[in-house]
Amino acid sequence: MSRKLKKGNRLEKEANQLMSKYAYKHNLDKKDKEEETYRTCLRRQRDKILYSGGFRRLQGKAQVMPTHKLGDHRTRLTHTLEVEQIAISVADALGLNKDLVSAIALGHDVGHTPFGHAGEKILNELLKDCGGFYHPIQSVKYLWEKYGDKISYVVYEGILKHDSDMYCIEKDKKENIVKNHFIPISNKKIQTSLNEKKDNFLEAELCTPPSTLEAQVVIWADKIAYITHDFEDFQKTELYADIAKSHPDVKNDIEKAIVNITGKNMDIFQTRDLVRPLTTSLIKQSFNNLNSMEIENIKNETYKKILEKEKNIETKDKKKRKRKAYLRGQIINIEDNVFDAYIKLREIVDKNYIQNIKIKKSDIKGSKIIESLFHDLVKNFDILPQEYQINSLVKNFQVFPQKYQKISKISNNIIDFMWYFNKRQKCENVEKKKRAAHYISTMSDDYARKLYLHLNSLIDNFEI
Repeated sequence: MSRKLKKGNRLEKEANQLMSKYAYKHNLDKKDKEEETYRTCLRRQRDKILYSGGFRRLQGKAQVMPTHKLGDHRTRLTHTLEVEQIAISVADALGLNKDLVSAIALGHDVGHTPFGHAGEKILNELLKDCGGFYHPIQSVKYLWEKYGDKISYVVYEGILKHDSDMYCIEKDKKENIVKNHFIPISNKKIQTSLNEKKDNFLEAELCTPPSTLEAQVVIWADKIAYITHDFEDFQKTELYADIAKSHPDVKNDIEKAIVNITGKNMDIFQTRDLVRPLTTSLIKQSFNNLNSMEIENIKNETYKKILEKEKNIETKDKKKRKRKAYLRGQIINIEDNVFDAYIKLREIVDKNYIQNIKIKKSDIKGSKIIESLFHDLVKNFDILPQEYQINSLVKNFQVFPQKYQKISKISNNIIDFMWYFNKRQKCENVEKKKRAAHYISTMSDDYARKLYLHLNSLIDNFEI
């Protein structure tokens, strides 16, 4: 037994000695060293995310099945915990930074909407002229507004890039996002791989791959958790039994994909039989990749691999090609034959479960609730909690020339004044929309449902 308690610095030093060559080392992160104690700096950041309200509210947010019909189906919280478990197992085997992996995994969905991806989709449509809505960006914004620089840049980056959509964004959409969502992250200019300096995190990092292997681990841990619990939840529904009876071709495709991944037939298949081979394949292939490469810059090397993969993917759908290339081009990856079987199973589950009419009915209900809440909250903005109010209009209009901010209401130049007034009003409306969306994204499914009923006079005694 050690004669001394292990404080943070010692824990970091010992962890670094056990890490592999390309792991993100603790001593690169010097935030809050004076605070304490008996946890690493990244461990404290991980715990900040764990104790946040956004993380707790994940328990009331749907993954696929509505939360009020769940039984033992997954929620957004159980999904997040499964992602973390898989990610830590992989990081442990590869000698990577487990605390960084854990922080990214726990934070990757904290900004997700109620009602799953249907909620995200409708908010994105409602905000299409205001930078859109993307849960990875919202997750970063939520944590940045709460903790700022107390969370490391690499954690924010990993959270942003867990979703391939953040790589596939088109140029005009990126410009719209950067214009409407400013996240400084650090007081220092951001040095990008292209030797340019940016002061907006999103401008620097959108459409680029992760700079750490730990972030790449979370990308795949998310995919493995998704396919595992989606397939298991699918199996427990009546949908699966109906398809097995009425569509033998689909049943055969499922069984073939399962055999190709697990080596086991469906009659003896258990969920762990899907998690284990996918995780094992990820560890083995990643280990081989790292041993066969000399990497000077993880981000640049990954970007090259993504571009190479994209050339060999045959599809006219540009976004689908870029998504697949992003996943296939990560240094942390699974074996080719397992990847093909994974994609096949993912397509089957999406078509027959995620996109099934019974699930779509719930999605439609959720979308209608969110759309109604959005319009009501923008129209009656004063009912939002105080932290979402616009306290000082002029303070929020820094995008306008300084001379227009100083124009008084009795300006002699009525044209100048009206121009400024109209611009200010437009900016105020945009800000209201973004803040209403931010507020909605923090809600659980049940809270959103009850608030909708309350605002439509269907229930009383409900406080916002």
